[in-house]
Amino acid sequence: EEESSINSQIENIKSYYKDDEATYLSTIKSYFGVNSEDELRKVLSLEYKRNKAVKDYIEKNLTDAEINKYYEENIYGDIKASHILISIDAKEDASDDEKEKAKEKALKKAKKVIKELDEGKKFSEAVKEAKELRYTEPDPRDDLKGTDVARKALIIARESGMEIELEDIKMESIFPAGFNLEGTVEEFMARLPEVDKYFEDKIAALKKENKVIRMGASIKDGKVTVGILEVGEDDPLYPVRGGENAFVFHTARYTPIPLTVRGYGAGAGVTAAGVFGDILRTVSWNTFGAR
Repeated sequence: EEESSINSQIENIKSYYKDDEATYLSTIKSYFGVNSEDELRKVLSLEYKRNKAVKDYIEKNLTDAEINKYYEENIYGDIKASHILISIDAKEDASDDEKEKAKEKALKKAKKVIKELDEGKKFSEAVKEAKELRYTEPDPRDDLKGTDVARKALIIARESGMEIELEDIKMESIFPAGFNLEGTVEEFMARLPEVDKYFEDKIAALKKENKVIRMGASIKDGKVTVGILEVGEDDPLYPVRGGENAFVFHTARYTPIPLTVRGYGAGAGVTAAGVFGDILRTVSWNTFGAR
């Protein structure tokens, strides 16, 4: 079981680089601090054993009530924790190769949606396609209004020590004044073509300046804002595509070039890893007490 898990993780990493061995090695060095696949196997083996030990501990010593209490008081409060998922079109009994091909197809399709919008595809069509891929939240307004980004910003702000609630975040609408956001999801989707011209003109104007639009959040001086950003080629958010997220840290020392952390923020594997990280923290909190 351990060997199978390690092989699966390595194959998953390799799937992003195909025959580009140099980039593959550079990536595992950056993310895992290793210089070869053999060293990576040792790291993943240790991680597997540690995770198994934690899982065994949780099953024996933690109750669902304790975990829920920690999340409510320390992480999410009264908000709904939502994640972006990419739908993989593969049957449960599919082979590993079939699942990987289906996963690759879904990722390529998701990237294509963002690329098409940048290149002039109608806004309503891009949103519809993204929703069909399950690349948005079940209600796309959560993404388009910035609600999903705001939830993530809220978590990060709280982790940095800020005492803040979702309603304290300033939300800047991406839609023109007067556009009706109310009603059911189906009614909202039916009205989207009304803003196609608005976004077409906006994107065309930005394109002349070599800029693109990105949904982002800013945490600065005790305040959090969420909205559409107009970014140029020199901005860390410019190359972000598909299911990627990026965190940009501007500090006294990381200037004028900020520290940027960029990678996939979508998919069951990434989501599970984030949840598992919080479980590890819950174990530490339960064992040693809150610090």
